[in-house]
Amino acid sequence: MTCQYIGPQTKVCALFGHPVKHSFSPPMHNAAFKHLGLNFIYAAFDIAPENLEAAMDAVRILNLAGVNLTIPHKENVVKYLDSLHRSAELSGAVNTVTNNKGMLTGYNTDGPGFIRSLWQDCSMDTTGKVAMLVGAGGAARAVGMELALSGVSELGIFNRRAQRAISLAKSIEQSTGVKTTVLPWPKEKHPAEEKELSRFFKHANLVVNCTPMGMKDSSSHLPPLPYHLATPGQVAYDLVYNPRQTRFMEKFKQTDSIAVNGMGMLLYQGALAFELWTGEKAPVDVMSKALHKCLE
Repeated sequence: MTCQYIGPQTKVCALFGHPVKHSFSPPMHNAAFKHLGLNFIYAAFDIAPENLEAAMDAVRILNLAGVNLTIPHKENVVKYLDSLHRSAELSGAVNTVTNNKGMLTGYNTDGPGFIRSLWQDCSMDTTGKVAMLVGAGGAARAVGMELALSGVSELGIFNRRAQRAISLAKSIEQSTGVKTTVLPWPKEKHPAEEKELSRFFKHANLVVNCTPMGMKDSSSHLPPLPYHLATPGQVAYDLVYNPRQTRFMEKFKQTDSIAVNGMGMLLYQGALAFELWTGEKAPVDVMSKALHKCLE
């Protein structure tokens, strides 16, 4: 099937981020619209932080069907919305917005998309597991809250800015009751801090990089983790998906850990957003093929 011509009846969805040139969301969604014969298009717009409020006003004025939010807008967009779905309330971050006659509602499909990817791509049931998050921004909030709701027994948060990690840990514990530990980011040699980090790292069944470190065309820096302590069977999940084989993944594969990129999360969060905007079941296979074609 093919979509209708682009005209006055075409519904527009978009990605707002800064930057967005690396995004694979447009080909993924446009392939799905075309496959189902829907008169929708999806575009990406580079929106600087100081222009986010004006951009959200434009969603209403131009009557966009909905938008996705990516770095650095997932938390800041909340104050420009009319209501929040429970998924966004719990995480404090929004990655998907629907527009119903000018009423903007924020959702978070990142968390559910991540959990589905863990099951599909890693055959991992999170019940009773110990998980470690690297980062404490919008993506970490969504992933951490969903992990807590999905049954993990303990969470650790490793972030350069301790206060942000403390705030996230407190929010997760208050909302879910799951024990959440803030792990020290080593600024210089400190035996006690290194021991605490190493103990938790070795104990973790799952380590998730929720930072943009390692993204294509960005800094080559990696989070300062004791990678040599990774163990076979430990799952390392990098939310970065471009390049396909990230340096974070390579570090874990050296010790025969299971390491995957964020392509699965991108796919499943996108499928959930697609269904919110269109009311149609997302053609996941079509979306997956479009994503993998981007990396060829």
